[in-house]
Amino acid sequence: MVVLAERGDDLIGCAVTSNLETEGILITGFEEGSLPFESKIKYWQIHTFLKSLALRKIAKIDKKVHKELLEKIHKLVDVK
Repeated sequence: MVVLAERGDDLIGCAVTSNLETEGILITGFEEGSLPFESKIKYWQIHTFLKSLALRKIAKIDKKVHKELLEKIHKLVDVK
């Protein structure tokens, strides 16, 4: 999961997959850590989790990927 925000005891995030044939945003860089496989962010799968269920932080995506993620989510939910 890529964390988008934290509010109280909750984390808001997007699903991550190592299936590169799936639509999504390719994770091209990290500010911290790494993932064992090339992966994509499923920007349309937004979930809320309790912080207590997150076992540990594995990696942090870089600012470029984060900006692309927010742009894709904005386009997804944009109501005209």
